[in-house]
Amino acid sequence: MKVSFISLNTFEPIDTPLGIASIVAYCKRYIQVEFRLFDANFHNVLEETTRFNPEIIGITSMTNDYKKVIDFAKEIKLSLNARIILGGVHISTLPESFQDCFDIAVIGEGEETFLEILQNKPLKDIKGILYWENGKIKKTEQRPLLNINSLPIPDRSIFHKNYFKPRPLPTNKLGIRGTIISSRGCPFKCSFCSTSNFWKKPRYSSPERTVMEIEDLIKNYNVEYIYIWDDLFTLNKEKLKETINLIKKKGLKFQAQVQLRADSIDEELLELLKELNVVEVSFGLESGSQKILNHLKSNTTTVEQNKNAILLCKKHGFKTSAAIIFGSPYEKIEDLKETIKLIEFLYKNGVHDISPFVLTPFPGTKMWELAKERKKVSNNLNWDLLDLYSSNNAYNPLLLDEDVDKKEFRKLIKKIGRLQKKFKTRILLEEIKSNPLDIAKRIIKKPKTAIKFLIKRSIYRL
Repeated sequence: MKVSFISLNTFEPIDTPLGIASIVAYCKRYIQVEFRLFDANFHNVLEETTRFNPEIIGITSMTNDYKKVIDFAKEIKLSLNARIILGGVHISTLPESFQDCFDIAVIGEGEETFLEILQNKPLKDIKGILYWENGKIKKTEQRPLLNINSLPIPDRSIFHKNYFKPRPLPTNKLGIRGTIISSRGCPFKCSFCSTSNFWKKPRYSSPERTVMEIEDLIKNYNVEYIYIWDDLFTLNKEKLKETINLIKKKGLKFQAQVQLRADSIDEELLELLKELNVVEVSFGLESGSQKILNHLKSNTTTVEQNKNAILLCKKHGFKTSAAIIFGSPYEKIEDLKETIKLIEFLYKNGVHDISPFVLTPFPGTKMWELAKERKKVSNNLNWDLLDLYSSNNAYNPLLLDEDVDKKEFRKLIKKIGRLQKKFKTRILLEEIKSNPLDIAKRIIKKPKTAIKFLIKRSIYRL
């Protein structure tokens, strides 16, 4: 049997589709199947899939990709008779949006479910799926949550080799980077995030399994810099200490980046992260307005805690980056001005980079329910309206209150864009200062590619 997986996610910076790699590793434990991954970052996905001619196509989708995924499924069905299996966050949090261009949808975790589909188990007996029967959608009972320590580590051999070529790192050097996720779920329930809805109960890999995956990245893929993309990798200090001790025993050398919550850090934690050789930490600071922060983070943190966390990380020598959200419901011009003050504080205190995002109501969140109440979304809307990276959406947020002066709002968003450009320009200058010879060599060797890269490094999104 030939099975192809499709990834249409082309965000920057590109990250490996670990969910697909985990499903492949799990299925290979039990059956012999020829797997291929066709990735929009490196392949002409439609052409390569058609040439491979698989019996089964697995495709994952987030909400902002869903229109692309639907279009792909419709087009591939014109040339292939393959069974198309849909999975991912979007369909799991909004099963009502299931379309007839797909044959089956996997709801929730995909490892066991996808294996049973490949084993031709009767669909009615497979837990956690949607499928068609006589023109009607059938839904089976929910699948119990997996013990993630029973899963094999993701099979990264399915990834395109260019994922593991040297790229600029946050350390201003060229190197090979990799990603791991050593947990599933989050105990917090931010109003804009669907993580807790999708993964349900938080579950954590053991230190042994986490280190096994790190070792795989270093020894088999020559990775030097690891993004640890857990929502809360540092929540359990004892587990973190065990992980660090195992890494030291194995003599594994790498640098890392982790995500933190401002209300969960202290001097001890930052010293542990130094031991782990973490060089950059990222925060979801979201807003400079306490009123809006309360809505977004469910009253769990304060603007003052966010600022103190930045200063504490600066004291310990970490690079820091921060996500900012604008265009929230209940956000007035005064609130947005407070967020601009926060961004100016971040720049002044040496924060490496910021990522401003328009508030987007994704399925499975409180914001989605509010958007439904306001009749801004439906189960079959134009999914491009939920594109985090669209400048049109940035200037016309779906959930911005009607009484907000749109002209003044857009003026302030442009100011955020100018501030973001200051961060990007500083990053570019730091890179040139740190690697003048390397950059000169790249310009001489491939002038067009090098100049395009340097311009891209300084571009701001808004």
